[in-house]
Amino acid sequence: MLTLIWAKAGFINTSFLRIIRILKLVKILRFFRVLQFVSELRLMLQCVMGSISSLLWSFILLALFTVVFAILFVQQMSLYLIEHGSTMTQEGDLIRQDFGSVEHTVLSLFQGISGGQDWGVYYQTLKKAGALTSTIFIIYMLFIWLSVTNIITSLFVEKAMKLARPDMEELLLEKRKDDLKSACELRDLFTSMDENDSGILTLDEFEHSIKDVKIASYFDFKGLSLTHASMFFKMLASLNDTHQIDVDTFVQGCLKMKGMASNIDVIVLQYQTRLLAERFNEHVRVSKKEMKTIMEEMQPKVSSASPQLVFV
Repeated sequence: MLTLIWAKAGFINTSFLRIIRILKLVKILRFFRVLQFVSELRLMLQCVMGSISSLLWSFILLALFTVVFAILFVQQMSLYLIEHGSTMTQEGDLIRQDFGSVEHTVLSLFQGISGGQDWGVYYQTLKKAGALTSTIFIIYMLFIWLSVTNIITSLFVEKAMKLARPDMEELLLEKRKDDLKSACELRDLFTSMDENDSGILTLDEFEHSIKDVKIASYFDFKGLSLTHASMFFKMLASLNDTHQIDVDTFVQGCLKMKGMASNIDVIVLQYQTRLLAERFNEHVRVSKKEMKTIMEEMQPKVSSASPQLVFV
């Protein structure tokens, strides 16, 4: 549309806008999102794309300090050329080439801090204008290297650390993989504990298997406390209301009991305890009321059935 409108109007040649078509290649980056083995490459791309705004602000900060010092150096070198310019030819041309204008001075300072040119060359040139100018140049180099560069580096590192954190989808996927792996390991463990291959684990088999160092170490490694093996078995068996546990009950129970109790688990336990206390108190009130009613109904019968005493 711009080509048709501007070309017919005779403004400018807009053929250069065709280079924007190369931006279509950015769609290829979507391909890396679905590949698991290029996670590091995907992280690098995310860090680059996520640090563009920080990069722009870093350019602005660096340019601001460089321009301020460049104006100062141009002023000092201009005064030096005014005083000694008539006696210098090649040296004056070299000063004008490096510090003759703000643009040239900014380029020279950028080369000095980026390694494009040794900063000692510019130091020898600025030293001719006096000790103050050379001292300011040293302060500028130290300020850029020790302050600005480290601040920018830390900013990019912090940005990269934030982008390196897994998102919610990756956390859920990793949690699902861990649960599936734990379930497979628990099924194999149940098979090794089931001595008669009946598919049912009894209390005697469980207590006998717990004495094995490998099995006990596995439970400790998974965060399953087996201080009281019989109590642990009864808790698992209570899920099926039986005195035996099958493989599914064993796997589900161990997965639920794995790890320490979270805050939500404690809150749920308090809530259930409060409900049980309320139900128990209600049951006690109903029992007292019914007992009182029964006593009131039985009182007349007891009075009529009691023998009468006659005193002579």
